[in-house]
Amino acid sequence: MGRVVSVKTVIASAAYENSASGIVDVSMYDEVTFVLDVASKEGLPTSLDVALQGSADGNDFGAFKTAQAFTQVTDVAARHIECFPLTNTGGWIKVNAVMVGGSAGNGYTFGVKAVCKMLQ
Repeated sequence: MGRVVSVKTVIASAAYENSASGIVDVSMYDEVTFVLDVASKEGLPTSLDVALQGSADGNDFGAFKTAQAFTQVTDVAARHIECFPLTNTGGWIKVNAVMVGGSAGNGYTFGVKAVCKMLQ
């Protein structure tokens, strides 16, 4: 028995000034690891907050029973990469990213991918 692995872009890697979000269907996978890749910080935003929400139908998203979020990013002296594993998600995941203090010319360059694994 092997594993099928699929990598999906949830939030495309780009410069963002205020917020960004993306949705991914993970209903057919046993394990999903979300990867936040922060390349740089421009200007003076105070933080990048990235949280996950779940949905059974892909329309109505809400918080998980236990909050699911990446560690708050406050500075990027070097590339910041963090992995966040989830199991038995059973539906859709929405990734919400918010920059506190972001504005024109101020923000973070980042992206989020989902590495999805399914037993076969």
